Amino acid sequence: MGTQTPLNENYKQYPTPEACPENEALAVLRLQIAQGLGVQSAHQLLRLSGTASALWDPTCEDQVHAQTQAREKFPDLFSSRTQERALREWERVQSSGLWVWCLTSGPYPHNLKQCPDAPLMLFGRGPLSALELHHPRRHNKLISVVGTRSMTQYASDFLIDFAADLAHTGAVIVSGLAQGVDITAQIAAYKNGLPTISCLAHGMHQIYPAQHKKYLPLLLEQGGLITEYWYGERAQPAQFVRRNRIIAGLSEVTLVVESPRKGGSMITAHLAKSYERTLCAVPGRISDPISAGCLDVLARPDYAHVVRHAADLFRHMGWDDFVPQTRQWVVPELNLAQQDVLRALRLRGRATADHLSQDTQRPVSEVLGLLLGLEIAGVLYRLEGGWYAPKTGGN
Repeated sequence: MGTQTPLNENYKQYPTPEACPENEALAVLRLQIAQGLGVQSAHQLLRLSGTASALWDPTCEDQVHAQTQAREKFPDLFSSRTQERALREWERVQSSGLWVWCLTSGPYPHNLKQCPDAPLMLFGRGPLSALELHHPRRHNKLISVVGTRSMTQYASDFLIDFAADLAHTGAVIVSGLAQGVDITAQIAAYKNGLPTISCLAHGMHQIYPAQHKKYLPLLLEQGGLITEYWYGERAQPAQFVRRNRIIAGLSEVTLVVESPRKGGSMITAHLAKSYERTLCAVPGRISDPISAGCLDVLARPDYAHVVRHAADLFRHMGWDDFVPQTRQWVVPELNLAQQDVLRALRLRGRATADHLSQDTQRPVSEVLGLLLGLEIAGVLYRLEGGWYAPKTGGN
């Protein structure tokens, strides 16, 4: 497992801009929720006004045109209802210990700021400020990793090797915390000392899917969570599609590991191309529907690059400081309870927590905790439907 050095020791080089002033943050919150005002229209207003707070500032004589247009087209922006909702949300942000990135002020991510539909505000948890994403010259090697929720062992093996190769390269993994490729990439990144950024499709009051809440301490130790959705906003299907533009926009390159022709991963892939970012994909067998999306983008002329391992991706990006890691299996130190569960799993070859509870005479709740520890230690695979399988090969 990689060494978990605090982010501010690994990455901090440049001074961080002052945080977004409260009056600007409140103005941006009002832009987010005003009826009839979408992201694109808000961007148009901000191009005229420069800042969100200028729309309410009577002393800004050079902003009269922007103020007049805003009042005529979006009257709800100036209503007491919108003002009260923004104030309540700002109080929730402060009481919940969240931080914010405003598009118009403060340390907003540079890559994302170049996108025409960038979120007006992002809420976050974790030490992401140490990554200095706001700095245009900061070479973060941001890599978005996406793929199907129903990944195969092929994808899992690729992600484990890919993350191991990236150890000590300064790469940052961006993903969506979903089942399958997303969470596997993020756990593998954690185990190799790589920061991760989890992009959520709901408010910070929840983690979706709920079973991934157990990974929260790991994800916050070496990275963080971000979302454009207000506290209390629950996950809705359309929000996952909108969230994908953040995954694509944060990074220099998007890597599709395994994906059918339709789905969120392919939406993210095409968004990355629309933002003029590099697109890469892992090739699969032509007979596998689960790899059809990857093969489609690779077949299009000058659209996506083949990635077989981390060195391919670094070469496509012109990152010439890649040094392949020499990997060897290190037998992790397991306690007696973990050894007991792993032994039972190896005897079965494939099992659920209920099976292992019966075999070891331990409560299911205890077995689930032991399985999480074994997964982090890298000695088993977590499969779809609550199944587990022992890692084979070096162990």
